[in-house]
Amino acid sequence: MPYIPLNIPPGVKKGGTDLQSSGRWADANLVRWHEGNLMPVGGWRNRSNQPVPYPIRGLFGWKSNSGSRYVVGGTYEKLYVWMPAGAIYDITPTSFGVGQLNATGMVGYGSGYYNTQNYNEPRSLSGTTNQVLLPSTGWTFSTFGENLIANSPDDGKVYQWALTLGTPAQVLSNAPTSVRAICVDDQRFLWAFQAREVYWSDQEDNNTWTSTATNQAGQITLQTTGRIVCAEKTRGGIVILTTDDCHATQYIGQPFIHSIQRVGTSCGIISSLASVSIDIGVVWMGEQGFFRFSGGQVMEIPCEVSDHVYSNLNTSQQSKCHAVSNAKYDEVIFFYPSGNSEECDNYASWNYKTNTWAIGKLARSSGIDVGTFALPLYTTCEYILRLSSAITGTIAVGDTITGSNSTATATVLGVDTSGANPLISVTVLTGTFQNENITSSSGGSGSISAHGHFLQEHEVGSDYTFASELPFVESGAIQIGAGDRIMAVNEVIPDEKTLGSVTANFKTRLFPTGSETDHGSVTLANPTSVRFQGREIRMRLTNASNDWRVGSFRLNAIAGSKR
Repeated sequence: MPYIPLNIPPGVKKGGTDLQSSGRWADANLVRWHEGNLMPVGGWRNRSNQPVPYPIRGLFGWKSNSGSRYVVGGTYEKLYVWMPAGAIYDITPTSFGVGQLNATGMVGYGSGYYNTQNYNEPRSLSGTTNQVLLPSTGWTFSTFGENLIANSPDDGKVYQWALTLGTPAQVLSNAPTSVRAICVDDQRFLWAFQAREVYWSDQEDNNTWTSTATNQAGQITLQTTGRIVCAEKTRGGIVILTTDDCHATQYIGQPFIHSIQRVGTSCGIISSLASVSIDIGVVWMGEQGFFRFSGGQVMEIPCEVSDHVYSNLNTSQQSKCHAVSNAKYDEVIFFYPSGNSEECDNYASWNYKTNTWAIGKLARSSGIDVGTFALPLYTTCEYILRLSSAITGTIAVGDTITGSNSTATATVLGVDTSGANPLISVTVLTGTFQNENITSSSGGSGSISAHGHFLQEHEVGSDYTFASELPFVESGAIQIGAGDRIMAVNEVIPDEKTLGSVTANFKTRLFPTGSETDHGSVTLANPTSVRFQGREIRMRLTNASNDWRVGSFRLNAIAGSKR
């Protein structure tokens, strides 16, 4: 009998019934499809061994006029700059007002619906329908020439940093206040956005904001039912994203300087960091879908994993959602907090060339694509302890660890002993760790040399430190042949570039929603002897080693029976 090909098209389809996902990939983690190949997402490593105490929300890289490279990131209380060798500098403005570590409910009269929760008890954040939420603090960045421009909506000021290490960023003279986002366009106007007011400085002069007959500064009130959240530079102007709609600017010169036109409705953005500008236009994550603007009007992006994303989204912390481009692989990656997680622990990635999606679990709080640096940069959500030397004894997942000089305690989420300086991922229960000795409930010990949230470079090697699962991909139910007869499979012909780099697991059943028989994992050879039968088959491929590539598998099947 001829071989039966398993021609599974690229991308994940997750949602609906089993048969609606038949012949498709139905689940995945840390994999992608690029140029027709199924492959793992690259690994990661620390770019800097100096951590920061709180998650970074907003990351930006640029080069000075002399070619020096910088990366800036902001937390709810600080602003930091990393240098190429990993050194980190605090450039927090002296007048900066501390924002929100996590999204929290507003308090006071009018902050929620009447009679929805118990009297004299703290309000719950289980969903956003019962209470107005104050979003977690994020930063937006741009450059004016070589100088950094920065803004946090909780603080509302526009800051400029002139690349002097050790010197804080300064309030930009004459700039508006209560600013929610900033952007610099290709004509070198600095834009500042309040809830509905749009301001721009004079061309080439970011200290002049008052309009006169001799300059091009100006201001417009945006006609929208929403509130401005963020803005992205694109060809020909700026795209302004609100909680409800989308507007595009165009430079028209004197006397009105700029025009602003609504280009999309019912497409509001979910958070201030959930958009990205790429070659095809501006792409963002909305409250209930994904959108793009490439000129003309806003278009919704078809998404075969939207049910999976939005049914699992922790809406109380949706202000932490963020988008990162990965131009090398034609991707935009959307990170979001799932379930009860307070941090972004899941992602959905869109391949804009093939219009396909992938999903996975990865905890990152911010990221940027290559450009300033040769590899993408991300910041970790996990609180990580870095030890100065090897662990003595055992520190295991689930242990409680205690600091010797502080009152801090934590629960161990993951341990990585692959390097000279072990890393321990923890959930801090009480206190703040110092550079001190620690002991675990399993009797292990070590000495902390650094602790907090790290800047990492991605798409390098195959080290998946603290990943909840290694790269895998799993198909939906695939009918063997026509699906009307029981078929016995005795041989699998893999299409893999480096045999042995993935393992395969097969499950069979006789009917949709029927009980499955798991036939265990096999190491692939060409051919691979197997023994199972059924009307439907499900295949799972799991990372074993190396940077693998997988194509179309084939099955050797003959008529079987229920005996």
